[in-house]
Amino acid sequence: MPEHDLFTSVRREARIGGLLYLVVIGTAFFAEMFVRSSLIVPNAAATANNILSSERLYRLGGFADILNLSCDVALAIILYHLLRAGGEVIALTATAFRLVADGCLAAATFFHFAPLTLLGGSPPLTAIPLPERQSLALDMIKIHSLGYNICLLFFGVHLLLLGWLGLRAALMPRWLGALLILTFFCYWTNSVLHLVFPEMHLSDFILLPGLLTELALATWLLAGAVTATRSPFRQPQARSAGGRTGSTAP
Repeated sequence: MPEHDLFTSVRREARIGGLLYLVVIGTAFFAEMFVRSSLIVPNAAATANNILSSERLYRLGGFADILNLSCDVALAIILYHLLRAGGEVIALTATAFRLVADGCLAAATFFHFAPLTLLGGSPPLTAIPLPERQSLALDMIKIHSLGYNICLLFFGVHLLLLGWLGLRAALMPRWLGALLILTFFCYWTNSVLHLVFPEMHLSDFILLPGLLTELALATWLLAGAVTATRSPFRQPQARSAGGRTGSTAP
């Protein structure tokens, strides 16, 4: 394939990845910040009432998670294809960690929908007192939150490898690679404290650098990732045994 056609193909692929990333960010923000943050409170009865009174919105939050995962799997493959020139093993490892994170979030999504079953009017469940079902529903949501934090651990490693790959092979601007590595530390700090030191109250602002970094990465992809992908896809010129380009050994 001529270099111009290859360059155009790579830019198109990068832009598709950027659009997918915007969907990933938008659906995650909608599900977590708009739906769960507005409906879920520490009180089990109040949370149950909020969910049942806004059941359609709550279901849309779960559907947003599913759409998020569908786009993210495709995005993981695109990122691998764009960045593998910087190191096949590192790019493949980064992709594996992102897909594992998607698997964790997929499993956690079951627990997002579980409260709807517990709070519904199914005859077998009506034998369980309502306060107990409300408490179980809140427990399901807490398990979803645990799954989300585990997901961020794997996703953080993905971003760390992506940033290191970008810095090492100059596949992206250095500031973007540095931001990806910083986001790894933010995500890991958040998840480790939630999982190991749950008594510590950590501000959600620690996740803000991650949001900004992922928006920057999506913007970089939408711009076509031109400088990042031109040189890795060029075919190296033949070198002689003596190390001189384009000539044969004497």
